[in-house]
Amino acid sequence: MSRKVLAAVLGAIVAAGLTVVTTGPAAADPPAEEGQDEVAIEFVIANDRVSREEAIRRLAAQDGQTATADRLARELGDRSGGAWIDRRTGELVVNIVDDRDAATVAAAGARPDIVEFSLSELDALRARFDEVASSGDTGRVDSWYVDVMANRFVVTVIEGDDDPATSRLLEFVREAGDMATVQPSDGAKPQLGGLNVYAGTAINNAGGGCSAGFAAKDVYNNRYMITAAHCVWTDANVKIGATHFGQRSYYNATFDEAAVLNWYTWYWFQQPKVWQYNGNLTKTVVGVSQAPVNSVVCKSGMTTGWTCGTIQQYGVNAFPVLFPDNTIKWLAGMVKTNMCFKKGDSGGPVMAGNWAQGTMSSGTMYAANGAPWVSGPVYCGWQVGKPNVSYYQPLAWTLYRAGLSIVT
Repeated sequence: MSRKVLAAVLGAIVAAGLTVVTTGPAAADPPAEEGQDEVAIEFVIANDRVSREEAIRRLAAQDGQTATADRLARELGDRSGGAWIDRRTGELVVNIVDDRDAATVAAAGARPDIVEFSLSELDALRARFDEVASSGDTGRVDSWYVDVMANRFVVTVIEGDDDPATSRLLEFVREAGDMATVQPSDGAKPQLGGLNVYAGTAINNAGGGCSAGFAAKDVYNNRYMITAAHCVWTDANVKIGATHFGQRSYYNATFDEAAVLNWYTWYWFQQPKVWQYNGNLTKTVVGVSQAPVNSVVCKSGMTTGWTCGTIQQYGVNAFPVLFPDNTIKWLAGMVKTNMCFKKGDSGGPVMAGNWAQGTMSSGTMYAANGAPWVSGPVYCGWQVGKPNVSYYQPLAWTLYRAGLSIVT
């Protein structure tokens, strides 16, 4: 999925206001308007090792940095190497392959960084790898993506003995020369997992609990709830509590995305807000964007609540995921983050400030001893000295494929 295509999709999406409503406060008891996001502020203070004032400044700057990154991507075209946030300084960095573009980037308020390969070149290499990987077993290769900060195409491999399938893919990497590199896998394979409705609150189906994603609508103004495909894979019906909400109308396992039609709009009032699991606090959705790599994002989920992290990679083709019917699915075009994820968070909304980013899909979960989770209590990486690894599906693509628009 190239950034230029995504930019076109984003440009075509009509901001129409939709957020998912789960079990937040009743219609007669509206939530308080959001103020400063204390969870995000505390994350930036700890992650970036900065003062509270600097953390607030960096978070406030993200919307403008995202808009600048998008504009420069369109302006530079094939001369762009992508954009990312330098967490050491809080600056927007724009990779360029031609030093003559440095002045343009600097004038826009970003820091130019001259790199060897354009984003279009790296995306083309990833597309060729997609074809090779889809033609047979992938062995111990568990993900691949374009690393914007490193300006390389990266393939991650689980430790183990050599096997023909893995060797076949690693030969492709070697033939790509300096454009590609191999890295060890950084986590175990993830496990799946008359009222207002807010994105992020609990939904129920035969496959177990998940979280409501953003609200959306079609051209006829029918209302939908966006969530993960595996949440409605074996049961098309969705409930909030014990009450029926609606039925699955679209789903796609390749991208772990689904849309559920709200059958009772006279009863379930979907609000353009995300539940933050902090008293009556919600966050208003103003539109859809794609924040640069290293931007701070936060997600709302029924299990872990409101947690934050940073975007690590875009366009990740992640390892096979076990769906509720025991079928194995590959996920494509995911966004990798270091947000905490547990069973039940699937389908929940991901935000960068007030801008919708995507819906949670999967993540690495651990047992108390730090081993990959199989049964019993579930822990996030930070709780057992391991990395947090989680993935979400970009919302812009979901809306595009489903023929829907966001409600704001």
